[in-house]
Amino acid sequence: MTGTGWRPTPGWMRLVTLTVLALVLAFAFGHLELVVVAAPLAVLAAARRPPPGDVDVTVTCDEERCFENDPVTVEVTVHASAVVDQVGVELLAGDSTETDPDRPQLVAGTADAVVRWRHTCARWGRYRLGPVRVTLLAAGRAAGRTVTVPGPELVVYPVASRSQVGVVPERLPRRAGEHPVSIRGRGMEHIGVRPYVFGDRTRQINWPVTTRRGQLSVNEVADERATDLVVVIDALSDVGEPPYTSLDRSVRGAAGLAQGYLRRHDRVGAVAVGGTMRWLRPGLGARHLYQLVEAVLDVRSDPGVVDPNLDRIPRPALPPGALVVLFSPLLDERVLPVAADLRARGFPLVVVDVLATEPTPGRHVDADLAMRVWRMERGALHDGLAETG
Repeated sequence: MTGTGWRPTPGWMRLVTLTVLALVLAFAFGHLELVVVAAPLAVLAAARRPPPGDVDVTVTCDEERCFENDPVTVEVTVHASAVVDQVGVELLAGDSTETDPDRPQLVAGTADAVVRWRHTCARWGRYRLGPVRVTLLAAGRAAGRTVTVPGPELVVYPVASRSQVGVVPERLPRRAGEHPVSIRGRGMEHIGVRPYVFGDRTRQINWPVTTRRGQLSVNEVADERATDLVVVIDALSDVGEPPYTSLDRSVRGAAGLAQGYLRRHDRVGAVAVGGTMRWLRPGLGARHLYQLVEAVLDVRSDPGVVDPNLDRIPRPALPPGALVVLFSPLLDERVLPVAADLRARGFPLVVVDVLATEPTPGRHVDADLAMRVWRMERGALHDGLAETG
């Protein structure tokens, strides 16, 4: 908590100045009637009461984490050691977005004041609400004090895009899941009928085929296994208008894809390329989804950018055979070696181009030709990625 001590207010200072000026003029020029004017002013100035000593300000938020556009309540509690004439509380503009109302809240004649705001964040990220500025007037409004308190930190999760599980590697680890494979097992997907052998379950007997063939026949089902998914987010470049920039689309798409795979009991990990490289090893469960999102929340606020070197990522973060989905606008050339490195290591790779805007054509006579060349280069880039598998 920072601020100033109790100081005379400008109103009290003007009152003292008028009193002194009236007395000086009365004695200097012999106008005794000015003493009659200065007397009540002097009484008001001398009636100043001592202000309270301690002031305690607490700022809390009802939620430490929320999703985009979810309202949260910011509560400011002010406690003074004695009754003050007026308490003004103002939530200053920080790096958050919308606050209602945005004007100072005034509370009169109290020692304890509680003020609440409804706050909304429209973009994902980590935000510091406030700061909060508290102005107190005490001692007949002759003394004032200003206290500034930093606001609480709020973590805003992105709203995940709707996504369905549509890509599964050909080879899956030997772990029970919900993805059918071509190997016979104990799943739910029917792949054929074979003669009964000792040890088969009676519930697998296909009675229509048994009746037609005259011998016991059982259904064959595909084994069901789980897969490992690693989403890689390219934060080396961010273009577009908020809240629909390329990085916004990458984070929301990755969150939606992770949510879809986690629902099917797959393990999901994340790697953020850009700034300080971040990663989270694959895990299970809804709680792991929030850990995935928090692992990439700071990629937008990293001050510097390091060269993406996947050799620095520990082996558990990229398990062998994991499906890797790279979200990138494909604008920074450093991300192409990352994709080539992943394919060279044998990872099944899917590249998602999140660039939704094109360069603004200028007024040059060759602007249309330049746009055509740019589109051809983007097409060649896509074809080159497809050729690498």
